[in-house]
Amino acid sequence: MEVIKHKEETLFDEFFEVKRSILQFERFDGSMSPEVTRYSFSKWDAVAILVYHKDRDAYILVKQMRYPPTHHGINPWMNHPWRRRRRCSIQGSDRRSRI
Repeated sequence: MEVIKHKEETLFDEFFEVKRSILQFERFDGSMSPEVTRYSFSKWDAVAILVYHKDRDAYILVKQMRYPPTHHGINPWMNHPWRRRRRCSIQGSDRRSRI
């Protein structure tokens, strides 16, 4: 999926970096979004949120455009299917843990 950066400027660049960009991104139907302004706060290269669906005993992963990976030439669309948890044993323990 395509992301077009029309303008990008660094607002702050010391202990961390803040960028403001005007961009468009390709939507699921193939059309381009209108121009939007997005801000990017960079200090580390990774951010994660994991949502657990208790009734289905599964993790919920969402496909969503993330702007910061574009700074590293990475596809900004995160796409992961539902994944059932599997049981594993912890070495040295008779307790079982779910991951």
